[in-house]
Amino acid sequence: MADSYEKRIIRSLRQMTQYLDKHSRQLLKHQDITVPQVMCLNELMEKGALTVAVLAASIHLSPSTMVGIIDRLEKKKLVTRVRSNVDRRAVFIEVTEKGRKFITASPHLLYNKLNETLQRLSEENKIQVANALDLLILQMEKSTSFS
Repeated sequence: MADSYEKRIIRSLRQMTQYLDKHSRQLLKHQDITVPQVMCLNELMEKGALTVAVLAASIHLSPSTMVGIIDRLEKKKLVTRVRSNVDRRAVFIEVTEKGRKFITASPHLLYNKLNETLQRLSEENKIQVANALDLLILQMEKSTSFS
């Protein structure tokens, strides 16, 4: 008897998680950078300077976790903190030139590989994958309660 769709989905998600974990270990070992750090750099390159809170929300991490990630990226000179000219209390995170070069010169990054793979899909398939993932996340958010 064939596996149920539920089992296939769970197995596929587990396989993706294992791939991400393996990639994350290799990235840290060979590039001295983590997947969340890469995600931050990509988000900042796409959207420009962001506050820690906005950046954290956009990649689904807590602001306290984000501060540690930004500290490590800043030590590597991949990002910099810049005070707002309008509101001196506001601090924005910007990608440095070194950070831009790192991301664009790194075709081995999972983000780049995944993006290339997705580009090969038809528009219809991209829509199907995006909608299915959105639906799964929405259902998980609805059912995740600790009461």
